[in-house]
Formats: sequence, C-alpha cells, structure tokens
Amino acid sequence: MEFENLKTIKRIVIPLLFALLLLIAFLIRPFISGPTMVEGFCSKTKTGETIQMLRNNADETGISLEFRDNRNITAHYPGAMGRFQCHIQLEKGEVISAEYRAD
Repeated sequence: MEFENLKTIKRIVIPLLFALLLLIAFLIRPFISGPTMVEGFCSKTKTGETIQMLRNNADETGISLEFRDNRNITAHYPGAMGRFQCHIQLEKGEVISAEYRAD
C-alpha cells in the first residue's frame, strides 16, 4: 500500500516540479536575453536611418520603440520591463546617435 501511495505522489509531484521549473525559466528569460537583444538592436542602428527603417528593425527583433518627442526615441525589450534601453536621437527624421544603457 505504501508503494502505491509513493507512485501516486511521484505522479503528482514530478509534473508540478517540472511546471515550476518552466515557470521560473519563463520569468528569468527576458533578463537573460533582453540585454543581448537591445544591445544588438542598438549596435545595428546606423546614422542616417529613417524612422520607418527603425520601426522595421524593431518589428523584426521584438523591440518596442517609445517616442519621447520628435528628437528622442527609447528602444527596449518589453519582457525585461524597460531595464535595458537604447536611446536614439533624431534630427530631421534621421538617426544621429544610438546609445545602449542598462539601468
């Protein structure tokens, strides 16, 4: 009888532990991949790119663009809650600088 109870407990506990590990991995992943994604996006952003080119690159990489005003854009990975950012400055609708920051 004890052996059957142990089997039942294992059938319940093992999937729950596996689900818990998946949940932890899902919650931690943005903080592991976020800096690489944002830094890569920032380094690929070249002087002279238009806003439309930035939007296309952001859509391809999963980066969000937040327009602060007509001269400043903040790019970030939403899963990392804005911790890793690329600050982009514009002049006449074109990029003049892009700087990566981790807050």
